[in-house]
Amino acid sequence: MEILSKKRTLIRFIAIAAVSVYMLILNFRCGYLSDDYHFKFVWRDFNAYGTENRIDSLGEILLSMKNYYMMSGGRVLCHFIAYVLLVPEKWLFNILNTAVFVMMGLVIEGIAKLKTHKQHNWLLPMIYISMLLFLPCFGDNVLWLSGAVNYLWPTVLMLCTILMTEKYSKASSRLKIAEISLLVLFSAMTNEISGGMLIIFILLKMISDKGCIKNLAVPLLCTLPGMAVVLLAPGNANRRIVIERKAELGLGGRIINVFNFADKLMDSYGILIFAAVLFILYTIYTNKSKLTEICGEYAWLVTAAAGYCAIGLSGVGLLRPTFMPIGVLFAGIFGCAAEFTEKATPESVRGFFEKMSGLIIAASLLYMFYVIIHELLLEKEADAFKIMCISVISLMFLLTAYIKGKFITQKYSELSGILKKTPIIVLMISLGFILLKTNNAMYNYREYDIWLDESVKNLKAGREIVEYVPMNHDISFFPKESSSVPNEYIKSWLYQYYIL
Repeated sequence: MEILSKKRTLIRFIAIAAVSVYMLILNFRCGYLSDDYHFKFVWRDFNAYGTENRIDSLGEILLSMKNYYMMSGGRVLCHFIAYVLLVPEKWLFNILNTAVFVMMGLVIEGIAKLKTHKQHNWLLPMIYISMLLFLPCFGDNVLWLSGAVNYLWPTVLMLCTILMTEKYSKASSRLKIAEISLLVLFSAMTNEISGGMLIIFILLKMISDKGCIKNLAVPLLCTLPGMAVVLLAPGNANRRIVIERKAELGLGGRIINVFNFADKLMDSYGILIFAAVLFILYTIYTNKSKLTEICGEYAWLVTAAAGYCAIGLSGVGLLRPTFMPIGVLFAGIFGCAAEFTEKATPESVRGFFEKMSGLIIAASLLYMFYVIIHELLLEKEADAFKIMCISVISLMFLLTAYIKGKFITQKYSELSGILKKTPIIVLMISLGFILLKTNNAMYNYREYDIWLDESVKNLKAGREIVEYVPMNHDISFFPKESSSVPNEYIKSWLYQYYIL
């Protein structure tokens, strides 16, 4: 037991050290982009007009937050952090951001461990590999300074809030309830969907377990002032008119946008949704659970789905805001997987797959055909390659479980032994894909540096600059959305930052 404990500690240490070094390299390679130049100056308008003042005091940061709240939106908490971190050199953000990313993996691991008493040696490494592979818009949400403090950091805060709520919802300590309440308040203040997601999560916990109603009443109420700060900001309407240049969407347009986002979700995370449904079916089959118990057990799934739908209903077309719902989905999936490995027995697996195997394998094949046809028709070969690999791997896992559950005989022992090597195949494919994304990202950064140098020279000479369009961005850690900004916006702030 002591040897296993030392091995587990060593694996966790190596995983944390490797991810820390890797993320430090990526963070130091990513320079300032888009809004970063804007937030170097006192916020007065969306574009620069040659008269902006560089920020060098707390008073100017607070003035910028006031102007931002009145003219652009309610995310003043996140933007305050961005403004503070843009005053010193970027190395400080690089270190802090690496720590936040590492912390996200540890929090997801903590949520997963709540579901099981079994120790998993490879849980944390698999979490980090999955984060590097599947988190949406990785460069924009994790590496870009303005994006990270608006999406990565609030997601970690949300996951910490969920972890504390799960862990101490029945605690008799008033201090713990106060801590949860503060986490809920600040998390609800981070963006437009976090407060609503927390309301749904807390309500489902209260419905599933009446014993925590009293303790969670105050945290539930704390979502309201946090949401009010973000949603009632006068700048929300102004930003929609000035920047997004579109009128308020009607109900029909919002519903269509939800379906568009659902299509994007299935493109990239269909296998996670499939796994979630599989876990729910297995829970119902083995535990004969009541609906209220299932709601509490899978509150994370409903919360993630609600956040995703809220983004679609808002009319947003970018994928960056989906980071928080996907982060919650990640935590829930790993929690279910950890619980499954502890509680699943050969008998229960055999019984479940005897009844569901045909449906499961048919659904897997249908999903694979959907991916191949849908992606290739849209000429997204890179995405198709990634998702086909994931689908094949998932099918191998399903067949492994099927064979182990139904055919535990000498006849199938050889095939079962081969399929037990699936985790090694998964690891090798995953690391290979991470290396591919890293290589493409380094190419993109070199390409962007050349574009930036040429743009600054053109601005000094009074010439126009061309818009930057990253290559191979679908399989890269490079910030795609934040680098592809309207030309007039980036031109005005590059001129203000480098020329004036």
